[in-house]
Amino acid sequence: MGLDLDPSADSNDDQQNTEAGNPELAQEETWHYEINLEYRLADDIGVINMRAYYQDISNVIDRLDMRPSALRPVGATGNIGDAWKQGLVIDTSTRLGFLGLPGAIVTTAVQLEDSEVRDPILNVDRRLQYHGRGSVRLGFRHDVTTYDFHYGIDYRYNLTGGNRRFDVNRLENTAFDPAMTVFIEKTLFGNVVVNLESMNFLDNGSCRERRRFDRRTSDPLPSLIENACTTTARQFAIKIRTTF
Repeated sequence: MGLDLDPSADSNDDQQNTEAGNPELAQEETWHYEINLEYRLADDIGVINMRAYYQDISNVIDRLDMRPSALRPVGATGNIGDAWKQGLVIDTSTRLGFLGLPGAIVTTAVQLEDSEVRDPILNVDRRLQYHGRGSVRLGFRHDVTTYDFHYGIDYRYNLTGGNRRFDVNRLENTAFDPAMTVFIEKTLFGNVVVNLESMNFLDNGSCRERRRFDRRTSDPLPSLIENACTTTARQFAIKIRTTF
């Protein structure tokens, strides 16, 4: 991780003043504790994997108020103290042979996460920058080997809470829509494989709410609230591959 020693500008916010540098910035230190458990179902039907972790973080790098006066807010990257982060990830993989689909497999992944650090500007306990609550993922793939045909989907949903950003005079929250990728694949004559894939199949996007404050984020009311939503629209791709 690089250290922000010199002044810089935030390319994501045209109205933000130059951010101060911090020559006394120290590197974060993290102790990571993790336990993994795996259970294989009978007859090779599937696998269940569980991973739990905990992180003890020192010298958390975040945002500090470095203003020279009360009327001129200047944010800087700095060390704000200690924090913790914990999470649980459960992955499953199940073959659907017992349903008469020997070439089909369903995968799931659930990630739950939380963190906490003391905000020196708001003077409250909050999550770490850009850390959400977790996500849910569902995948399905069916290999019809008799006809050299394959198809599947991949679905992902971010749990409520989004990703938040905290600064000296602005607060941001970004929420993401569910996302899905769909594909079909067919082997034609010889070893020519044609793949049709649709990314962003649900035309999902993200929305960001930015709250600006005249002096600092601990003020009772924001001076401006900005809302912006973006999407990349549905994307389709045709891929043809072969070997010589």
